[in-house]
Amino acid sequence: MRTIDEWSQQLHDLYGLRNECYLQGLQERIIFLINGIRILRRQIRRRETHETLQTAVARVFARTLAVGQHFTGLPVALAMEQKYGHGCSYCNHETCQCRQESRVEPRLFINVTVKGTQPLSALCTRLRETYAIKNDRLGTYWLLDRLSDEVSELIAIAECMRQGTINPQQAREQMAYELADVLAWTIAIA
Repeated sequence: MRTIDEWSQQLHDLYGLRNECYLQGLQERIIFLINGIRILRRQIRRRETHETLQTAVARVFARTLAVGQHFTGLPVALAMEQKYGHGCSYCNHETCQCRQESRVEPRLFINVTVKGTQPLSALCTRLRETYAIKNDRLGTYWLLDRLSDEVSELIAIAECMRQGTINPQQAREQMAYELADVLAWTIAIA
């Protein structure tokens, strides 16, 4: 039972050198993630086998962590636990009861001295318990659209960083939470 940080480290050990050579900038890593999502969407549309879909979801998961690895020590696991580890962070219910159109981003602050400790499997279980009823009702294509929306937010943060309109600490915090959102929607699709 690995944590997100442990998965990130294993994937870095496997692909870190390749990523440093071919995905040098943040934009390249985000494009790499977008391509993985495009492949996943196409495979869902074609009704590919369960094994093929598992591989596509794993690819999106790995590429999401590759985006986070662009930043040294980005606390994606902690952001995931803070936002999704204890029920819905929007309506504060164990099972999400909020309406999509009325959701306001929760204010969360990352304590960078603390590492995420929950196994990924526990976070997956918590996400299912909190959001499965709503996600099942809305369907896979809605989940894919939400995943794409979250990646658009990554792009917006990257652009603000490039233009210098966001301070580095604020960018790191926002990036950690947006990557947590990408992971949450990826898990919902799985």
